[in-house]
Amino acid sequence: MADPALAEGPFESVNHEILVTKDPKGRSAVTLAQKDRIANRDFVLRFRVAEAQPRAQLLLSSAEDGYFSLVVDPPDVDLAEELGPRELILVVDVSGSMKGAPLALAKRAAALTLAALRPTDRFDVLTFSGRTIRLFPAPRPATRANVDAALEMIDRAAAGGGTMMLDALAEAFGARPAGLAQRSVLFFTDGFVSVEDELVKTTRDFVTSEREAGRKARVFGVGVGPAPNRALLEAVSREGDGAFEVLYARDDPERAVAAVLGLIDRAILTDVVVDWGGASVSELAPSRVPDLFASHPLVVHGRFARPPSRAPVIRAQGAAGPIEIPVVVAPLAKGDRRDVLGVLWARARIGELELELATGSATAKETITQLGATFHLLTRFTSFVAIDASQRAADPARLRLLQPAEALDDAAGGMSLSGAAKKKDVDQEHVDGRASEGQAAPASPAPPPAAPSAYRRGCACSLAADLDAPPLGWLGLLTAALCAHRRHRRRLRAIRRH
Repeated sequence: MADPALAEGPFESVNHEILVTKDPKGRSAVTLAQKDRIANRDFVLRFRVAEAQPRAQLLLSSAEDGYFSLVVDPPDVDLAEELGPRELILVVDVSGSMKGAPLALAKRAAALTLAALRPTDRFDVLTFSGRTIRLFPAPRPATRANVDAALEMIDRAAAGGGTMMLDALAEAFGARPAGLAQRSVLFFTDGFVSVEDELVKTTRDFVTSEREAGRKARVFGVGVGPAPNRALLEAVSREGDGAFEVLYARDDPERAVAAVLGLIDRAILTDVVVDWGGASVSELAPSRVPDLFASHPLVVHGRFARPPSRAPVIRAQGAAGPIEIPVVVAPLAKGDRRDVLGVLWARARIGELELELATGSATAKETITQLGATFHLLTRFTSFVAIDASQRAADPARLRLLQPAEALDDAAGGMSLSGAAKKKDVDQEHVDGRASEGQAAPASPAPPPAAPSAYRRGCACSLAADLDAPPLGWLGLLTAALCAHRRHRRRLRAIRRH
């Protein structure tokens, strides 16, 4: 159910067919078409709210106390004219979990992003799996020759290996000379890694160090595939002062790339301070009110014990100096409630607690568990079990049934840089094509030996590779242990005889 105070429409779903109806109160009810209810991909609902000036609204869950959401929508501006020189670092995940449609979509989006660069921009491209490969030693101007070299590198990339994203982060966040344009790092990935806490902390440390040095840097997570790790992408983007976007195979590639480029924008409002109009608010998420950027709204969730007694006001720094924006308190009909605001607050609060947990907080785990159980949210410490209470027949005969599970949707089935859909993996087809022309497929250089580490870096891809290895080493260890055990028993028997 869409509240007309926040979403006026029109509504569009990328991955599903939807039905939109209105009730007598003017609210829009969005439902899935009966034929399109298989839960094998994300549900995404899009709508436009852009106006000539920033618009701020405060939604309350009830008239007395409860939860709230403050939403400030940016104005409709021409980012191409507003932005100056940019420095873009494109980082593309080519690990094993990206094989097929996810990598094909990432390639397509990265290629269109490169094609949209301006001559005043500087850029570089990195790919990572078990190791990180960089196109240039340092970012270079977006000349035709440099862009062509980047396109060739992306086209040759093949999926396989683990996901060593920490190494890619260190390379993308490398030192740079002072006085350069704002650096924007774009990560094209499905986000399936096992070191989420380290990634979020590394991103926060990088942006903080750049800010202290008087430079600007932002990190954007670009999720690809039918169901990427939105929690990680959102956390990395939040700590990187950026935003995240998800690109689906059913998306129009041109629209998707426009959305990605729209993330690299300028701040409309900075140093934002909210006068809550006498309301008693607490436990804000995020705890620090962020800046308002041209590409996405400013959203703050929280709790309130007393509603506003006067009109709230937002005070901030705009392009022309200090600015005040009145906040409209969305009316709540008598007897109505917006209980979903409590769930939204809990999700945002858990996102902040995840970072506190990574930095050693002693109470974060307990609070995350409590929020997950109270609001029925899946977290790293809470899950749900379905209990079948049906009666079982007394017949001792057993029947084994194999219950299939829905696989993730793969609408594209693989896609080349030209956008043509292919049934087999685009990377393997590229190698096969070179071999069929009488040329040997290029051999990948051997990866350098892994550095010793206190944690296991990477994702399940590397674990699977280990499991596929012949078990001769384990067999040898087991044989040696049995021999040692037998020798020990013989010694004991000899001692008893004496």
